[in-house]
Amino acid sequence: MKESGEMELVRDYSQFYLSAWDYFLSDYTDTNAGRGAIVAGIHALTKAIEIARKYKSGGNRSDGKREIKKTN
Repeated sequence: MKESGEMELVRDYSQFYLSAWDYFLSDYTDTNAGRGAIVAGIHALTKAIEIARKYKSGGNRSDGKREIKKTN
């Protein structure tokens, strides 16, 4: 993800796992960590959907290449 320039997704994805791990280690008592995992997960999924839609529509990909659509 870093190589493709999607630093926002990298940040949110990493934060999700770090917060979820903290929540697990607290035996699920650190509700701030639990909320942090949920928020970061939502952000990561939202960004991933945005990237997928851009790629599917043939828009510029994060690697700077352009999708070529087949025509019949």
